[in-house]
Amino acid sequence: MKSHLSLINGPNWPSDHFLRLHFNECLAVSVCRGDIVEDYKEQEIENFMEELGVYDGTIETSDPRWSTPLGSHVHAYLIRLKMAE
Repeated sequence: MKSHLSLINGPNWPSDHFLRLHFNECLAVSVCRGDIVEDYKEQEIENFMEELGVYDGTIETSDPRWSTPLGSHVHAYLIRLKMAE
């Protein structure tokens, strides 16, 4: 997904609703230091989350892997999910 939006005046101007949604998505990606898939493969992320017990609810917060860059990304993702509930 592009992180920017080019606007052109005319009949195809995006709606305010679309622009707000786009802005919110850009903030969500930027606040968390960009899109994680730029640095890690999807399978690598899924394996990491499985190994740390994210999927089966057996998360061990003292695991040192939470202190890695990928661990920080996953932690931020889990917080965003919780806040969205």
